[in-house]
Amino acid sequence: METSSDNEKVDVLCVFVHGFKGDDSAFGGFPERLQHIVDQHGDVRVECIVFPAYETRGELSAATERFVEWLTTTVVHKEGGNGKGAGKTKVVLCGHSMGGLLIADALIAIAKSSAPITSPSADNSSQPAALWPRIIACIAFDTPYYGINPGVFKNTATKAVQYVQTAHKLATGLGILGALGTAFRGESKNTQTNDQPTMGSKSLDENASELVSQSAGASSDPNGSPRRRKSSTPTLLYSLGGAVLAGAAAGTAIYQRKAIATGISQAQANVDWAWAGDHLKYVRNLWDDAALKARVDTLVALRSERSVHFQNFYTSLPPTSAFSNERTFILLPSPTWPSFQFFTPNSNSLSSSEIDAHTNMFHGSSNDGFYDLGLRTAEILRRAIEESKDKDEDTQLKHTKQKGSNSNCADAADGPA
Repeated sequence: METSSDNEKVDVLCVFVHGFKGDDSAFGGFPERLQHIVDQHGDVRVECIVFPAYETRGELSAATERFVEWLTTTVVHKEGGNGKGAGKTKVVLCGHSMGGLLIADALIAIAKSSAPITSPSADNSSQPAALWPRIIACIAFDTPYYGINPGVFKNTATKAVQYVQTAHKLATGLGILGALGTAFRGESKNTQTNDQPTMGSKSLDENASELVSQSAGASSDPNGSPRRRKSSTPTLLYSLGGAVLAGAAAGTAIYQRKAIATGISQAQANVDWAWAGDHLKYVRNLWDDAALKARVDTLVALRSERSVHFQNFYTSLPPTSAFSNERTFILLPSPTWPSFQFFTPNSNSLSSSEIDAHTNMFHGSSNDGFYDLGLRTAEILRRAIEESKDKDEDTQLKHTKQKGSNSNCADAADGPA
């Protein structure tokens, strides 16, 4: 039974969303740790939940729609249960890897669906409506908002070539090598460009070694854009018919399918290819540079226009004898861009590679920055909660003043002529 003191607490719902091929266990004990830290604030009651494992396949927009529907239903039940009314539960969205893209798109969709409120003042101006669900923060963890750092493939060249070789054997057996490349470009028929070199007369393994060695990292154009080099991630994937991604991201599950072991029929091959293609379709969003930048620009705008906090904590590995700069899984914005201030490093000196650091971000045994990550995330939550409380008080004060003004006007109208 809630006491009057409990009823005065601010209810915060923190929702975690996993990334590509993740599941409910992707965050380990991080949600519980975060809840414990923030709950130390006496006037806050935090509930951390993990969005149920979902299929990371098909269009990202379809997954976003399903998440928004689930989120609104969850918030309705929570606000109905605490009896405080609509908009009283503060929502914090947390996403790892591509889960960060999903929560960002969900936030943007909810913001767009909120119609502006017409101000009762004389100038009849409009102001943004309060969001519902009442999202106060969008916190991402190693989300490739600008794409994956091509250096990831350079720094793990040997592993990448092994993925190519294994995926090539798989694709040859299924007869889908060429189709994988087509899927990554979408259903449209694309012509060859300088950024998508042909395989030529070289073997697959020779091309793999050459292209991986060329993808040394992202450079910046004169305008500061985190430009991909001509032989960076997309080119590498296109040139190898999608074999790298099939082996590194989607292939693991394919390899485990019993149908691939022996005697695969053409019908089963078609089923397997459809399965792989559907998952490849989900991650192709990472190669749409214009859409990637537009998404982050909108998140930055929502920070100022709707007071929604935005932060992306990215894994940062120390330099090595072979690599003089920090190693990151994601591409970073230029320091001159407004979004740069919202990207915060999470140092990790334990993981052997960017991919290992990315996948084990929430495990203290593989990330010595795990505890710092919890404290920094909690600080973002506290700031977002305090700012939302201040905004609620300002709104209440304005309503009180407006009500008093309307009452005075009514009294004056009823007075003697």
